[in-house]
Order: sequence, then structure tokens, then C-alpha cells
Amino acid sequence: MVILVEKLGRSLKFHHRLDHNNHPNHDAEEALLASFQAFRSKVSKLLSQIMMEAKPGSEFLSLAWVHRCLEALPMIDKAFAKLVVDVDYPIGKWEAAASEAYLKHSLNVLELLNKISSSLSHLSQARLALAHGLSLIESSPSLALKHLQKIQPNDLGNDFKVEGIKRNEEQFSSRKESIIHEAMMIMISSGLWLFGIMISGLCSDVKPYFLMRKSAHNLHDPSLESLDSLLSEEIRQKSMLKEIKEVNEAAAELATEIAHRKGDAAAEILGRRLQVLEKVLQKIGKQTDCLFSEVLLARNKLLDTIRLKK
Repeated sequence: MVILVEKLGRSLKFHHRLDHNNHPNHDAEEALLASFQAFRSKVSKLLSQIMMEAKPGSEFLSLAWVHRCLEALPMIDKAFAKLVVDVDYPIGKWEAAASEAYLKHSLNVLELLNKISSSLSHLSQARLALAHGLSLIESSPSLALKHLQKIQPNDLGNDFKVEGIKRNEEQFSSRKESIIHEAMMIMISSGLWLFGIMISGLCSDVKPYFLMRKSAHNLHDPSLESLDSLLSEEIRQKSMLKEIKEVNEAAAELATEIAHRKGDAAAEILGRRLQVLEKVLQKIGKQTDCLFSEVLLARNKLLDTIRLKK
């Protein structure tokens, strides 16, 4: 993907106004741009790695892929934190607009992680019901059939929304402030895009992805456009993740065989697929809890810094 150096340069010239005495020298300006380029390159590389499996016709929409998307979020945050250090612009120096944008973004992330946790709980409960049905096959086949139901989509309701964050079109007081703002917009748009993938996959519902996709595009990050063009139609056609689809197919096959007084082979297949499902759900759940704690800690640190400045 293209590093947005030219775009950053135009943005900085448009947003930034310094008097002659405060204008940074050429070497300092090049160092700032190089730091931004390194950040943007890191984010681009992470998103490209995630999209390597997104090939038309492939079964890349899976819980394992969702887990990779989740793992990318803290990597993007760490790349942003490194940029803050590299340009020597700690949060204590941020202006109000940057602090407010970061606080709003972190609140969005906490709420979206809660949505992921809710979806994981829905899948875990459905898995337990199917496992219970398996345990009843020998003792009560008719009762087992009542539990061998397909995993249904998790409806988040009409109240699912994302608090919007707008790009600051006002002039910045420093070149560093402008760079932090640009990087933050990249971090936010990339995060929203990844959350859209994960929540739609876990819910088996395309609506969250297309809602988050719109929010990400509103932040004007062109680097997402090529990725989105590869993914949007695939999600529209196949919103159900591979592991969930396989469990549903196995449950349906087992129910059919039980009706014909069979079922040993189908029960074994369903049992294996439920084990796979349980293992991946636990892995995603653990990562979600860890990320929630990290985001909450970072948010609280920024709030403490703001209080000390007053």
C-alpha cells in the first residue's frame, strides 16, 4: 500500500502556520516526516498481512481470521505510541482536540470490545447447548434433537452505533500536533474497519461491518479503500464464519441421522468441531479481555495527565 507522505505534506502545509522564528529547520522536518512514514508503513503492513488470506472463493472468513484482526489492534496502538516517543510529543503536550479525539476513540473501543464479548457469550451458549445435545444421544435421542439446533445470528439490535470522530480541519499550533492528529486518524479508521470485520463475523450479520466501514471512510483514509473493495462483497455474500458454518452443517447432519436411527459418525464429527469452536472462542475471549484492560489503563493515564495540567 502507498505511504501517504504527499498527503501528509499537503495536510501539514494547509493546517500549520508558524512564524519565521519558530519554523523548524529542514532536518527536523524530515525527521518528523520519517517518523510518520514509519508509523504509516507499520499500519499498512499489518493490514496487508491480514488481507493476504482475503482471496475470492477462499474460506478466509473464520474465527482464526477474526483473532488475527484482534491481534492487530494493540500492534497499531503500539506503533502509534512509538510515533509519540519518536517525535518527542508526549500526551502531556497534546492540545485539547487531540486529547478529546483519543478519549472518544478509547471509549468507542471499550464499547466495541464489549460487543465482541457479548457475541462470544452468544456463541459459547450455543456451543454448550449443542454439546448437551450430544450427551443425550444414547439416553434420549428425541430430547437430543431438541438441542441440536443451528447457531443463530446474534442480533445486536437497532441501537448499535459508533460515536463519530471528525477530522480536525482547524490550523494546528505545531508541526508535531499536526502529525499526531494525522496518525491518530489513521489509527482510528483502521481500528473501526477491523472492528467491523470482527463484529460482523461473530454476529453472522453484515450490518455492523457496513456501518463501521462508513465511519472509517468518513475519516478519509484512502489506504483502506483497496482493502475494503476486496472484502465488502465477500462479507455481503458469506457473513457466517467458517467454524460456525461447519458446526451448523454437522448438527444438521447429526439430526438427520438420528431421525434414521443412526448418528455415531456424525456425532463424532460434531464433537470435534465443537472442540475446535471452544478452543478458538477461548483464545479470542482471552485476547479481548487483555485488550480491554490495556485500553482502559491508557485512557485512565490520559485522564490523569489532563487533570494534572489543570
